[in-house]
Amino acid sequence: MLIIKIPFIRIRNPTRTLFRKIVSYMEFREIIKDKNLLELTYIYDSNVSPKTLGDFFLIAFLIRILSQKGKKVRFIYVLDYKSNDSKDGLAEEHRKIYETLLISFNYKVEFISANEYIKNKNKFYNIIFKRYIKKDLPIYCFTYELICRFYNYFYDVNNKNFFLNETDLLTNKLVEKPFNGDKFIAWPCRYNKEYGHKRDLLRSEFILIRNLIKDIFPSIPILIISNVKGCNYYKDMEPNDGYQLYYSKDFFPKDSYLIDSYFLLCSSLIIMLRCGGISTPSLFSKIPYYITALNGCSSITSNDKLTPWSMLNKHQFFYSSEKLNKRQFKKFLKEIKIP
Repeated sequence: MLIIKIPFIRIRNPTRTLFRKIVSYMEFREIIKDKNLLELTYIYDSNVSPKTLGDFFLIAFLIRILSQKGKKVRFIYVLDYKSNDSKDGLAEEHRKIYETLLISFNYKVEFISANEYIKNKNKFYNIIFKRYIKKDLPIYCFTYELICRFYNYFYDVNNKNFFLNETDLLTNKLVEKPFNGDKFIAWPCRYNKEYGHKRDLLRSEFILIRNLIKDIFPSIPILIISNVKGCNYYKDMEPNDGYQLYYSKDFFPKDSYLIDSYFLLCSSLIIMLRCGGISTPSLFSKIPYYITALNGCSSITSNDKLTPWSMLNKHQFFYSSEKLNKRQFKKFLKEIKIP
């Protein structure tokens, strides 16, 4: 296969979408065509991958699927050049994600330094996306498309093994379901002043969404899911009108991607505007959701559906937009019946 060294951020839709579909199709054929190919190697190179959690969640979910389908996966995690320690920083957060998603599955993980990887990279075999790995090109951007191919080939909407629920992400027995397990609405609100701050909600957007939800569901709690700084930031935005929002850090005081994801999958309805990686776990659930975001990693299945499995869920909608369509959102809320 011809490898073109073009930065992925410069490949624009629909060319980028077509390119990813072709690559994922070829990789899928390679993985399934040999029935005797039971052991695979997935190499995650921190030096050519984004420093994010949502993208890594997709990778762990892909390994989960491969393990479900009888493949033994050797997971090689290449540390970045600045670190040789797998127990600090981003590598530790990534470890928590794959250990949680893969706790019951057949896989082996190895953390290696960047220098060690360079010395031994030719010794690995049965590598997923090997054409790109050997050229030190990023492969994370193909993960979603490959997941979709496995879903379309092996699963259907009634297959419980594919979908996630809160028990898949319960990593801390001390964390209880919010509101004693009663129904609630999860509303992740991104807050990050270091990068991507334009995705943080404006006060006008925050108040608008808050009022629309409470007008239609006045007796159902709304849980704001954000980091510590975000919870404090949005608390200060609340008007003093007697209506109370709840905040994820009131239930668990530390920043934790997995705990926030767990709260998300405990909910009855998910609302997001311009959210980042926290949206990923909800895509693999059956929970009704309304998400608007500029989706840079995955192709849209239809005008209002991101994933092929959401096509059969009449209450899961994804819109590629930075802004909220008030009329559309209000209509969605009115049509939802929270169980």
